[in-house]
Amino acid sequence: MTRKAATQEILTTGTNTSALVTAADALALQGKQAQALMSAYNITHANPDGLETEIRGYQQTAVESMFAIGARLLLLRTVVQHGDWIARLERLGMVPRAAQRVMQATLKFADPSKPRDKLLALGKGKLIELLTLDDEALDTLEAGGDVLELDLDDVATLSTTELRKKLREARAACEAKDKLLEKRGKEMDRLQEKLEHKFVPQPDSAAGTEEEQAQYLALAEAHTEVLAAMARLAVVVVDIKAQPSVSEAMEMAADTSVRHACQRLVDIANDHGLHVDLEELITPQWLEAPATKAPKKATKA
Repeated sequence: MTRKAATQEILTTGTNTSALVTAADALALQGKQAQALMSAYNITHANPDGLETEIRGYQQTAVESMFAIGARLLLLRTVVQHGDWIARLERLGMVPRAAQRVMQATLKFADPSKPRDKLLALGKGKLIELLTLDDEALDTLEAGGDVLELDLDDVATLSTTELRKKLREARAACEAKDKLLEKRGKEMDRLQEKLEHKFVPQPDSAAGTEEEQAQYLALAEAHTEVLAAMARLAVVVVDIKAQPSVSEAMEMAADTSVRHACQRLVDIANDHGLHVDLEELITPQWLEAPATKAPKKATKA
């Protein structure tokens, strides 16, 4: 019965058919995914209240119950109305993350199409730890291969805590190794590019070789950094001196900072044998006023 039909029956007969409306809504929400889950996990109904009751019962059982709970959680999430999922988890005393892990474990380890009997023998705790592995890695373990330098025997002999630690350490080592290989690969690519690339000087550049080009770029970068630092100093000094309430001591400190910076630049240059004549830079000779020539004395006739 559709909602419209049920509502019409209430209006015409006065009969309370809310239960029929709820059942009709549940049936309407059952799609192909719900039918597939019911068939795969041998669940005979898709009634949300019934599924919730069954989940609560399975929570009280042992390891085998995890997959029964997971299958019903998968189905429950499929058939409940939007917004009802979290409320039902709260009534079951389950947080969404825990429910997600149980559903994920069910899909990975209890899928009838790809049985993993050897892994199932490890127990619930270790299966939860193995959820971080992809399907290919799980298939490798099931077949007796190594994953992250661990085989099925290693996993079986380790405690759950030890397994968690081993997996984290192995994963971190693999990630570090991958990053190192990636870095070395990039370095090899750059070296290969240098071997294959012939340096061509830019027409407007002072650099005539690849080595000079690198020196030129380093020089330009350092020069830009110095100019930027001096510009920041000038902005700060000007801002301080522009304040109406600036004190004489603060103005003196601002002026002193500029003089000290300029003096340090000269000192650094002199320390490295780089002579800088600030007076010449500030007032070049060509800016000086020409000297006034003395008038010639008149000669007697």
